[in-house]
Amino acid sequence: MLRRKIGLSVNITDDLETFLRRQARIVRATTALSVKELDPGDMAVLAEATTAGADVLVTGDHDFLEAADSPIEIVSPRGLKLRKAS
Repeated sequence: MLRRKIGLSVNITDDLETFLRRQARIVRATTALSVKELDPGDMAVLAEATTAGADVLVTGDHDFLEAADSPIEIVSPRGLKLRKAS
């Protein structure tokens, strides 16, 4: 997706994927969530992020960004940049 959306080279995206896989921690959600704006797949992602103790979920997915009852903060990539700048 990074190659297509923002034109990163194959080498850069491969390096980024390798880095993320080394840093990742695989978790399974321990509680089910119910957020009315999200479909079951999105709720599973949010539940796993919550179980992992994420402070923020960064996504460009509009359903996530419009979710009002999320247990964690959800921001766009631009929102993360603004959050870090303040």
